[in-house]
Amino acid sequence: MKATPPDQAASPKISHSSLEDTTIEAAQEVLKDSPDGVLCLQDELSGWFGSMDKYSSGRGSAKDRGFWLQSFNGGPYTVNRIGRGAVLIENLSVSLLGGIQPEPIRALAAEAHDDGLLQRLFPIVLGAAGAGVDKPMPDAAAAYEATVARLTRLRRPTGEGALSTYVEVLLQFDDAAQDLRSSLAQKYFEMQCAWEAVNKKLASHLGKYDGLFAAQCCGPDLRPSRGALPRPARRPTAR
Repeated sequence: MKATPPDQAASPKISHSSLEDTTIEAAQEVLKDSPDGVLCLQDELSGWFGSMDKYSSGRGSAKDRGFWLQSFNGGPYTVNRIGRGAVLIENLSVSLLGGIQPEPIRALAAEAHDDGLLQRLFPIVLGAAGAGVDKPMPDAAAAYEATVARLTRLRRPTGEGALSTYVEVLLQFDDAAQDLRSSLAQKYFEMQCAWEAVNKKLASHLGKYDGLFAAQCCGPDLRPSRGALPRPARRPTAR
């Protein structure tokens, strides 16, 4: 048998779970072998937004912003380049986690293109710092890491091998949780309508809350199911 030259041999696939300092071209190379998606960690989000202009080589930041916008929804994505050839990304899915101060985010909101990228970020505002207390900290970090590890190990049912006994089903709300979801959906819709004439960017951001609510409810109920439907998400989960 004729051996395959080293330069023609297929490179081993390396699945990643996170990205940090990256361009969209480098992110595409990582994502093609990471069908579960990745987490993009950015210590300073202002630098992440600024890098779109820095590395865009005169093409403007629109192309970069379009890539990150599409990665919000996930799904197949094809890259065609003369030098790199055709690359199929099974699931273009990126979650973004980073920090930014109030003043820079205000400036970004005022100056940014109204393309929906900023509106897809969901802010978590930390409370004011207080005096330190000399007592053991709860082991929340270890519990969180264990949860992330458990979710990372989950695999989509394939009907073959070790996953042959698992079934793929839709997660549902029970009646009480569905009532809560419906009431919140109406609340978000009314907020969006109220802000539409005042600040369209904020109104667009509020329009994303309904989808975020459903996604947040999935986490606590993500578990393999051997031949039986998982229980519906209950009201405590929804709250």
